[in-house]
Amino acid sequence: MMPTSNRERKILIIGASGYLGYYLALEAKKDYQVFGTYNFRMIKIPEVKTFLLDKTDYSMTKAKIMRTRPDVIVDCAALHNADFCESNQEDAFSVNSFASLNIAKISKQLKIKYVYISTDYVFDGKDHLYTEKSKPNPINIYGLSKHLGERLTYQEYPETLIIRTSDIYGIRPKHLITRKKSSSMKNSTFAEWVISNLKKRNKIFLFTDQRNNSTYVRNLAKMILEVIEINRIGVIHLTGKTCQSRYEQGLIISEIFELDESLIIPTKSASKSQIAKRPKNLNLPPKLAEKILTIKPLDCKTGIQQLFFDYRKR
Repeated sequence: MMPTSNRERKILIIGASGYLGYYLALEAKKDYQVFGTYNFRMIKIPEVKTFLLDKTDYSMTKAKIMRTRPDVIVDCAALHNADFCESNQEDAFSVNSFASLNIAKISKQLKIKYVYISTDYVFDGKDHLYTEKSKPNPINIYGLSKHLGERLTYQEYPETLIIRTSDIYGIRPKHLITRKKSSSMKNSTFAEWVISNLKKRNKIFLFTDQRNNSTYVRNLAKMILEVIEINRIGVIHLTGKTCQSRYEQGLIISEIFELDESLIIPTKSASKSQIAKRPKNLNLPPKLAEKILTIKPLDCKTGIQQLFFDYRKR
C-alpha cells in the first residue's frame, strides 16, 4: 500500500476494460479518483468513471484528457496477440506505437505523468537474462510495435515511465470472458485454461522450451502504482520473480489446485504452428523492482497460491 492517500489526485487508465487495466483500476481507486476508458467493450467499475475512447483518434483522445485533467495516465490499451499483430501489421503499429506517441505528446503539453506498459517481447530470447539496460531486439511484429512505442514515447517525453512485464496471469473478470471482440482473441488466461482442462480430465501439451517470468496480475497492479508513487521515470521491469516454462508453471498449478499432473504432457514449441515467431528464453529478473519497491515481485508458486484464493471467491 502507498503510504498516503491520493484521493484528490486523478489517474486515467487507458484500456480499463482490458485485463491489466481492470485490475489496475480496482487497486487505484483505493487512493485515486479513477477514470477508465473502453473501446469495444463498455465496462462499469464501482467508483470509477468510465467512457468510450479510441486511442488512435488524436482529437478524441486529447479532448477526453483535457476534460478529465488527470495527474497520471497509464496506457494499458494495446494489441497484444502476437499472431494477430503479425497478420495485421498496420493496426499493430497504429495502436501500440503511434497512438501511444500521441498520448505522450498530450501528456508533455499538459505536464501529466505518462506510463507506457510494454512487454518482454521487445527482446529476442537468445540471451541468458535481460535487465533494464539490455538492448531490445524483437523478432515479431508485436515486439517491434511495442519497442517502437517505447522509443517514440520516451524520445518525445523523457519523463515517460516504461514498464515491461511478462505473461500476465490471474482470473479474468466476467466482461472479458463474454466479449465479442478483443485484441487478445482469448477468453481465458493460461492458468484458467490449465485449470479448466485438468478439471475435465483433458490431457494438455505444454511447452518446455519457452520460458518467461509469468506475472500475477494483482501483484503487477500494486507494483505499477508504487513505482508511479515514487516518481520513477525510464524503463523498469515489473515481472514475476521466477522464470519458468509453461510446463513447469502447469505443474505448479496442478499441485496447488490438487489436479492430476499426469495429464500434463511436456512438448516442444515446434509441435505447434504459430504465425509469429516466439522468443525462447525471456528471463527478466525484477532485481531493480525488488531493490526500490516495498511491494515485492512474487515467485510463481506464491502467485498461483493467491490466484487459488481469487478462483475460489469468483
